[in-house]
Amino acid sequence: MLELTQSDFHSRVEASVVLAVEFAHPSSHSADPHPLAARFPDVTFARVDPVAEPGLAGMFGIAAAPALLIFREGIVLYLEPGEHSAERMAELLARISALDLGKVRDAITKERAETSVHMRRMCPAARRGPFQQ
Repeated sequence: MLELTQSDFHSRVEASVVLAVEFAHPSSHSADPHPLAARFPDVTFARVDPVAEPGLAGMFGIAAAPALLIFREGIVLYLEPGEHSAERMAELLARISALDLGKVRDAITKERAETSVHMRRMCPAARRGPFQQ
C-alpha cells in the first residue's frame, strides 16, 4: 500500500482519479496491496501515519486514527473517523464512482457563491473602513 507524506500528498491527489486514504497508526501498516485493489482498479489506496505526518492529519481535522478520506478528481467526497470494514469501503467507493461530478462541482460553486454573498451581507462595516468616533 502507498505511504503518503506531506511532500507527495498533493501530487498524489492530483494524479489519482480516486484516492482512498486511511489514517492509521504504524502498527497497522502493511506493504501488501489493499484487499479491495482488485475490485477497484481505478482507486489508489494509500495510508498516512498521523503520528509521523501530523500536518496532514491536521489539515483535515483528524484528531485520532483511524480515519478514512476519499477524493475523486481532487474533490473530498468522504471524510469520517473510525475503522471502516472492507465491505463499507466497497460500498462507499461504488457510490463515489457513480457520482455525477459535474453536478457535484456545480453544487460546490453554488455553495461558495452563496457563502460569499452571505458574508458580504453579514459584515457591511468591513467595506466602509475603520470605525470613526
